[in-house]
Amino acid sequence: MPTVTRSRSKPKSPSRPAAQHAPFEGFLPEEVAIAQRLRQVCQGRSVWGLEDELGVSRENIRRVMHGASRPSARLLVAICERLGVSADWLLLGRGPMKAGAKGGGRTR
Repeated sequence: MPTVTRSRSKPKSPSRPAAQHAPFEGFLPEEVAIAQRLRQVCQGRSVWGLEDELGVSRENIRRVMHGASRPSARLLVAICERLGVSADWLLLGRGPMKAGAKGGGRTR
């Protein structure tokens, strides 16, 4: 009688398409709002360019730009100083975008 060899691996499941998610699905509204404002400020700049310009890690910038985390104090200071952005505007959406500018912006 021939010997039957059985495989111990799991049977393959039918392939399924990757789930489609909204870009900010699952993140807190504050992080999403900060990410959107940061993207507005950084238009035309790559994460790689920002890494050098701001002196912080690419991963740190990427996580904030994608709404996965809030900016660290170090990143916040770097953005505000080097890009001339108001911290109130970046974090809270209040006042003008540019530091020292008057008028404009959302108020509460």
